[in-house]
Amino acid sequence: MLPRILRPKLLVTLFILSAVISVPLFLTHSISLAEDPAQTLDALQQKRFEYENKIRDLQGKEKTLKNEISLMDNKINVTLTKIQEAEVAIKLRGEELARLSGDIGMVAGKIDVLGQTLAEQKQVFSARAAASYKSGRPSYLALFLGSSNFSSFINRLKYLQVFETNDNKFLRQMEDTRKVFQTQKIILADKKVQVEQIKAQIEADKKSLEQYKSLLAKQR
Repeated sequence: MLPRILRPKLLVTLFILSAVISVPLFLTHSISLAEDPAQTLDALQQKRFEYENKIRDLQGKEKTLKNEISLMDNKINVTLTKIQEAEVAIKLRGEELARLSGDIGMVAGKIDVLGQTLAEQKQVFSARAAASYKSGRPSYLALFLGSSNFSSFINRLKYLQVFETNDNKFLRQMEDTRKVFQTQKIILADKKVQVEQIKAQIEADKKSLEQYKSLLAKQR
């Protein structure tokens, strides 16, 4: 049995040794961040689950020096993995944020073009409607009586039908433009909400990252 005075020194030495040992143990299982970030995150989570399972297994075993050192190693590895997970999550969300910002700019540009197109269509149609109202829509009898012959009547009737068809087509185009305009506005609003959510998630990930780093310092 060791003298009582040597026990504290031995415990301190063993604790430091366990902290030093844990780093190379983790580095042998580290995940390369050069891979696809989403795949990297999955791999890190899987590795953390393995460490957590080892911790549960060791906690149910006899408290020997070897088991205690292994337990501390795995706890440190869990924390190190969480740090990497938080870093990858921040990177992923940053990329998503940049992509959304680009989408917002594109949708905003579409809305501007659609709004201008819709305003021009309304202006043109208003002018056509006003001119049509002033001249009045002739009846079939008026067309017939105003025609020099039957052939002239048919031609004037065809012209009137084409005019009405074009008006109806123009109205449908205006309605389609209006619908797309409203849809793009909804998409824009949705993407702005997503941006705010991602920003909040990034801030939460950064706080978690600092907490894990602080925990790691205490564990070491």
